[in-house]
Formats: sequence, C-alpha cells, structure tokens
Amino acid sequence: IERAVVVTPSIYGPDNRATLDALKQLGLARARGVITLGPQTSKAQLFEMYKLGVRGARVNLESNGVADPTVAMRKLEEAIGLLEGSGWHMQLYARMSVVAALAGRLADRAARPGASDRAADAGEKPAPDAHPDACGKSVFDGPRVSSTILCRAGSV
Repeated sequence: IERAVVVTPSIYGPDNRATLDALKQLGLARARGVITLGPQTSKAQLFEMYKLGVRGARVNLESNGVADPTVAMRKLEEAIGLLEGSGWHMQLYARMSVVAALAGRLADRAARPGASDRAADAGEKPAPDAHPDACGKSVFDGPRVSSTILCRAGSV
C-alpha cells in the first residue's frame, strides 16, 4: 500500500484505537486517518492524533439516535468548537430531516474552516423540502465550508 486513508467505522463508536494503531503501522508518509469524535475527546487528544496523521473527524448523530434538530445542533457546535482552528475535515452522519432542519444554521457557520458530508440511509424518507435528486448535491456552500449529501446505493 503506497497511500491510505484509515477511517474509524461507525460500529466502533468513538473507540479510535484500531485506526490509530493502523496509522502507527503505516506511518505518516503513507497514511492519513479520520476518527470519530466522542464526548470525552479533548483538544490534547486531537493534537496527538494529528501527529499520527489524523486529518478528519466524524460526527455520528444517526447511529446515536439523534433526530431532534436542537440536540443535533448542540452536538455539532461542540464538535465545531473542538475542531476549530485544526483545519480538519468534519463528516456529519445524520438523517436527511436533521440536515434539512439545520441547513440554515449550518450555512451561518460557513465562515469557519472545515467541511461536512452526510450519508443517507436506505429507506429513509427525504425531508419535506429535500429534492428527490439530492444525492451528490450541495446542501450549502460557503467560502470555507461545504456540505454534500452522499447516498448509499438504493437509498433513493
């Protein structure tokens, strides 16, 4: 393997040990990583992960059952605050209805560095204001932040 991106899978929750171990084994010259943020993740931990090659973080609202836009925005604000100034990519995994409800507030955050995307679950009904051809489309774009809807095969 010449180059790799190692991503902590959703099923692991915020346990990033396997990802970090893989990065150590592959080395900084060959690999980068994307971790999952947890409630106990600190800036000091992020700095140590950066030294191993981590350049992105996942915010997984869907697997954690977060469907309330108010709760979702609070969790996103926490993640944004933790990642602010890092230059890291941020991946958002949330249901379409949550993304649609937050789109305006997320666009207001567009001045901050980072990026997010979301993956739609198969069988999830789009939010009432979501276009049926939303896969691959931008939810919002700003000068330093963008969000694109990614869909699994067969989800639309």
